[in-house]
Amino acid sequence: NIRLHNQEKNGLEHTDPHFSDPAEGQFPLAGGSPCMDAGKVMHLPEFGWNQPFSGSAPDIGAYEGAERVEGPPFRFIPSPEGAYYREYPRISRHYLREQFLLLHFSAPLTGDDFVQKIKVFENNDKELKLKSALLMDEGYALLLEATSPLSETGISLELDSTIHGLNHLPLVTWGSTIKIGRNSGLEANLDFPVSWSDDLPEINSIEIEPTIDRSAGKLIVKMTMDPVLPVIYRGILGFSTEDDVYLDGAYPEYTEDGGIYTVDISNLKKGNYELTLLIAGQLFKKNIILD
Repeated sequence: NIRLHNQEKNGLEHTDPHFSDPAEGQFPLAGGSPCMDAGKVMHLPEFGWNQPFSGSAPDIGAYEGAERVEGPPFRFIPSPEGAYYREYPRISRHYLREQFLLLHFSAPLTGDDFVQKIKVFENNDKELKLKSALLMDEGYALLLEATSPLSETGISLELDSTIHGLNHLPLVTWGSTIKIGRNSGLEANLDFPVSWSDDLPEINSIEIEPTIDRSAGKLIVKMTMDPVLPVIYRGILGFSTEDDVYLDGAYPEYTEDGGIYTVDISNLKKGNYELTLLIAGQLFKKNIILD
């Protein structure tokens, strides 16, 4: 029993956090909330981050007073067991202030001529020239300086496809917190290879065949693989537009030599879509046109 063991100091009758106006989506704490100064301090020195707070302890919830609290940007940490997975660098957080744009990455980038290889656009058409680029935090962050102030909204990027991480994997647009323009080198027509093989000891080859069943309103992606060992690899399939992203939105049916992914496209509008498949550390991309 929670109350008998003093695990809930406020008692079951005091469970209302007293948000300011939850009906309107306003979740700062109102005066008298039992959540004020009732949280635990988080210190994450491995990310160079200490939790800021006022008072005797942090407030419970997403706000400290009227300010929304953010933890450190996401970073991929390799498994200590050595499980095989390679993180493709992606933009995990960004900040805009005056003429500066700060990008955080899930894996560190290697040095490059970012002023020439990154283009910044306002409202998809007006290009804003970059003055400088500074790679920081051991490659996990990039500070871009434009020649003029940046708008808080309507900013998008075009990224050269040769930008890559210290792990030699290319920068990808999955889960980016900032819009990536459709003309980006990373959004080009990249066909699935007929077969693929790499230095992975676990896999000899992979064959991928996407087809559209218009009568059933389905996109069917058939994957056939030749593994060295009889193990099962779980693929992650994404199907997205420029504005909407559906990650792992497929229903996989695993077979002895691979899998079949089915995506319901019956309610999707006509237009350009991007199919992505992450399997065994390898990313495949293809543009799909629904007409």
